[in-house]
Amino acid sequence: MSSGLDLGVTAQHLYAKLTAAAALSGLTVYEGIAPDDAADVFVSFEYLAEDRPLTMGTGAIYILSRPRYKVIATGKDKPYSLLRTYAQGIYNALHNTSSALAGGTCNTLANAPFQQEDPEEGGVIYRHAGWIIEAYTRSA
Repeated sequence: MSSGLDLGVTAQHLYAKLTAAAALSGLTVYEGIAPDDAADVFVSFEYLAEDRPLTMGTGAIYILSRPRYKVIATGKDKPYSLLRTYAQGIYNALHNTSSALAGGTCNTLANAPFQQEDPEEGGVIYRHAGWIIEAYTRSA
C-alpha cells in the first residue's frame, strides 16, 4: 500500500536522473522555485498538484500514485533554440526510466512538451522549455 512518501520517492528519482544526465552537465537542478541568484540557465522540477491514483485489482485497491511534474530548463534572455537542447536532455533523462530507491520505486514517462515565455520589467525575458513528466510511484 502506498503512503505519503510517494512524492519524496519521485523527487529523489527526478533529482538523481537530472543531475546524472550528460546533456544537463553544468546546470544546477532545483526542486520547486529557484532562488533569485540562480545561474542564467538552470533546471527545475515542480509538482503539479492533482489527484491521479492508479487503481488495480478487485475492489479497486490503491496500488500506485501518479504524480505529475513540470520539468524545465529556464534561461534569462536565452533563445528557445538553446533551451530546446536542454529540453531534449530532460526527455532523455526521464522518459521511460526507473529507479529502485530505499523509500520505494519510481518509473517516469515524458507526457507532453512544455514551453513558456515570461517577460519582466526592463525588457528581460525568462524562457522555459521542458516536459510534463508523469511518474508511477510506489513507496516502500
